[in-house]
Amino acid sequence: MKKYLINGALALIIGFTYTSCKNNDVDYVPIAQQKTQAYAEAFKEMIGGEVDPNQNWGFETITITDEELAAARAAVRAGTRTSDKEGNLYEDKGYTIPEPIGDAERAAVLEVFNQRGAASYQSLVDWDEFFVQQVYKGTAHYKAKNNGDVLGSDHMDWLCAYDPNTNSDDHIYDFNHGDNQTEQTSDKTGKKFKGITLMVNSSTSRFGFHESESSKVYYYFRMEKINGAYYVGFDYSAEGQNPNQQVDRDYIYNDWIVKICPGKGTPITNVGGGETTDTETITKAKYERKKLMLQGRVFCEDLAKAERRDIDFNDIVFDARIWEVSEVYKETGKSDKVNFLRYEAEICLLAAGGTIPANVANQDVHDLFGVGLTTMVNTVDDNSKVKITWGNSDTTSPVKHFTFDMTELITNNNGDISLDLIPIEVMWTTSDTNDPGIGQMKSVGRLGANVGDVPYKFCVPIGTPWASERNPIVKVYSGFAEWAKDSHAPEPNWGNGSELCYNNDKGCPAGLPMIDEDNNNEAYTIGYTKEKQTWQERTTTTEIETILWQGSRAMEYSASGNNGQNAMVFNSKDIQVGDKLRIYGTKSTGDAKLELKNNESGWQIIADINLSDLNNYKEIDVTEGMVSAMTSTTVNSWGRGCSITKITRWRKTVTTN
Repeated sequence: MKKYLINGALALIIGFTYTSCKNNDVDYVPIAQQKTQAYAEAFKEMIGGEVDPNQNWGFETITITDEELAAARAAVRAGTRTSDKEGNLYEDKGYTIPEPIGDAERAAVLEVFNQRGAASYQSLVDWDEFFVQQVYKGTAHYKAKNNGDVLGSDHMDWLCAYDPNTNSDDHIYDFNHGDNQTEQTSDKTGKKFKGITLMVNSSTSRFGFHESESSKVYYYFRMEKINGAYYVGFDYSAEGQNPNQQVDRDYIYNDWIVKICPGKGTPITNVGGGETTDTETITKAKYERKKLMLQGRVFCEDLAKAERRDIDFNDIVFDARIWEVSEVYKETGKSDKVNFLRYEAEICLLAAGGTIPANVANQDVHDLFGVGLTTMVNTVDDNSKVKITWGNSDTTSPVKHFTFDMTELITNNNGDISLDLIPIEVMWTTSDTNDPGIGQMKSVGRLGANVGDVPYKFCVPIGTPWASERNPIVKVYSGFAEWAKDSHAPEPNWGNGSELCYNNDKGCPAGLPMIDEDNNNEAYTIGYTKEKQTWQERTTTTEIETILWQGSRAMEYSASGNNGQNAMVFNSKDIQVGDKLRIYGTKSTGDAKLELKNNESGWQIIADINLSDLNNYKEIDVTEGMVSAMTSTTVNSWGRGCSITKITRWRKTVTTN
């Protein structure tokens, strides 16, 4: 079914299907036209006149700003593609663009991936937001079963990330034929970068490539952590039907290599030591913020019977709230950064007095209640009573809650938000009694509420009781007919239905509030904002990098050939098992190394670190042996072929709330 509706327009007739037909032309009136014409006549007869041309049937419209509309449209694009190609806006959105891949980094990666590996590998990280960066296009040639020569990387059309939540492959845009040379420039800083794509709402659980000859996706990937960063290599293969589509694997995952980086960076903290003496703790947190835009209760008439006594507007009854949902990123010392996520309708299905197929927001009404088409739900029982709250939990059949993404509907409606946008669809089925040869006809219609036209639904305050079966709406709510004919007339008293209201054996109090309260007694006024932590509501993960020492120390060969010695001062008590040490600097020789020693215990070696693969920084795990060797308050260094600029401690803490 279509997922759009132009605000203010009644998109009623969507289509027809026929179970049989005749070859000769037959004059007939389409079923939707029959229904709407008969209903319009019955409605006008019921109210005793014409509808006020300005009557909007309680559906308020609010318009978001141009900036909000642009953010919503960007969210729609990101949500449908998962690949965010708008690299010029990465920094505006709070992302740190990865640095270019240098020759030394590429060489270190190839040293690992050029080695023959296992048949399969598992992912080492679980991210839903990450950068993918080109590292290497493979040069290996293969022989197909027809003896044809195949350059593997040329036949790797594109990359994908498999998302188990949707059971689908997310296309990683701009990566084609083993390469990505797309150049982009940041609007914020002017920074230029190449070969980088951001993935959002995706997954790092598995990676694959599409092979051009066999036209299949293969998940032959290997993920490795090298110098603190994560890389994914692919092993080319083709397993088609024909010999030219068949290439055996060599289990060397260097036909295409990319780097993956988390979408959000890691905070850096200085806690003193060495040349760095400032003390600062920087933490980040992510929250979900919801702002209430509109709310109301919607009564619907399905037009199954165009009779005055059956225009009771209880065929579908539901409560709805439209929320603006955003992510808030908090960081010490910085203003909150708010990223728009979506517009979301929170819907509570209350009643189904209709007996024809119907759905609300793409959810089948009768299926939600677990009943057949001929069963009326919460419109005929006399033993329960309606609570004047969100969702009527005391109804005979339990109410049904669900959510519906409104973002695309609102952007297609140029930023106008209304509960009228929530799609409500019904199906009519009939037979032409005058000419059975036409057979059974079906028509799907969308129930709208045109301004100034007869309504197929209207909106009332949440808490308003709905009519029980076979009670015309004009009897249930005094003043309805006058209000329908004159939009300036007082609104009907939505709470005075007495015994005509469903399950209202005690009568309905007058003057019901426009808002209700949730279980925590929080008033849901329009514009009400509530924050809740998302993943941090259960588990808080904090990653902190602490500078232990910072300065400039060159480690070169001495005249005698011994390793150069330079003192470094940092407090070894700050180190514990589970931490990681990061050695920042550059190397000048292929055998570069660094030794950390305890200068109070016979120069006992704490850590012997090979820096031959140093690229920006080298990361090592802190072991029990290292901690036990750090009995002094001063850690000294020996080394060769390198220049060290900083030593940090990286620590991740997980707190369950």
